[in-house]
Amino acid sequence: MRIRVQLAEQLLAWRFHGLDSLADYIASRPWLGKPAIEIVRVADEASAAAVLAAIEDECLLASRDGGAVRAHVVPAPAVVERGPVAALAACLDLHGEMGDLEAATAVGTEAAVASRLFLFPPLPSDRPQLRSELEQFADLVTKVESLARFAVVCLDTPACPLGGRCHDLIDGLIPAPTDLLSATEAAAWRIYLHHRIAWETGGRLADAVALEGQLTSGGLPVGADQALEDRLVKAATKRFALLDAAIRSSIETGVRKSSAREDLTGSFSTDHFWSPTETAGLLPRPWVARALLAAEPDRQHAELLRNCLVCVPLGQALLAACCVFETQVRGRIRLPSAPDSSAPCVGQWQTFTSAGSLERSLFPAAGPAVPTSPWEFASFGEYLTNEIVRDRSSNWRHDMRVVRNHLAHGHHVGWSVVRTLRTLSERVALG
Repeated sequence: MRIRVQLAEQLLAWRFHGLDSLADYIASRPWLGKPAIEIVRVADEASAAAVLAAIEDECLLASRDGGAVRAHVVPAPAVVERGPVAALAACLDLHGEMGDLEAATAVGTEAAVASRLFLFPPLPSDRPQLRSELEQFADLVTKVESLARFAVVCLDTPACPLGGRCHDLIDGLIPAPTDLLSATEAAAWRIYLHHRIAWETGGRLADAVALEGQLTSGGLPVGADQALEDRLVKAATKRFALLDAAIRSSIETGVRKSSAREDLTGSFSTDHFWSPTETAGLLPRPWVARALLAAEPDRQHAELLRNCLVCVPLGQALLAACCVFETQVRGRIRLPSAPDSSAPCVGQWQTFTSAGSLERSLFPAAGPAVPTSPWEFASFGEYLTNEIVRDRSSNWRHDMRVVRNHLAHGHHVGWSVVRTLRTLSERVALG
């Protein structure tokens, strides 16, 4: 299942924590069974359109091999004005005043002829009883028409939850790109920009769309990374300044607790803190961290805040590329048959060969993956230093090592890193 988002003139699929569970639910073709209600939680009303479209597309795929379904999006204003039962019935062209029993009979008849999936967007006002209303109606439909087949998916938000188990589609991320180094420069810039915007907002879809408008207003030429940074600071500062003083104070407290690894769950707004991975604990959203650093660069916990700005998916993709490059380069370097006894890799080899060491336990007990030489524990720098026949144009390999270390240490992933690795990838291919 894919939720596709257009940012920076680049269409990319976003991933969410609960996307796989939602995909599994739809793949089970719930509209063929007893009527049931399912909850999908999105960040806000503005994020709902892309999720609804993705669900409809997934339903078409799930019904290709049988079990066809007709999907209906129930208009939120109709639910508010007339109630969920009347709004649902209207989607089947069942209009007029009807009691619940009459509506259940009419809907049941239609759902017995063709299976249905009813999609409810988030409502503009709180209606916590929506789920129970729909469950009662579904139960009534089942009683009056045993052949009725339909399912209901309700989208809610953290601000107005419907309760119970839900599929979490609040914060999204884009999987690490695989074409940053192979695409044209213009295409790579678009991919890069899409990732930076998504990360800056902490994976909030609607926020990302709004931020894109601020960043690209007036144009943002390919490679204009400093202009991007300046506009990100301006946008974050402006947004932070609009927060109430009490909220800003709460964020300061949250940063201190986050640095101390205290659990922030339930005590701080997820509008300002998030979990970019499945790991426990919350971190300031990147735009929040940026605003705090812009106001006071040398502030307490500045290192934590700077780390929050690092776009992890971009870093993952580029570090993976460095690992591949290094593997290729290492295989071409000629080394002495054995390292000097004082070489750092010798000590690591001795540790590895010690019985019961953690280093040894990280490898299989036997097989081709097990190292057979101290050189296999040498750093890339050691390889280059001990090369028998030096490559006169080998400086590029040291550049590769510097960039690899930069990424491995969790430093800023900017366009300069992308541009440098794009150049190095061409050099690695030449041998």
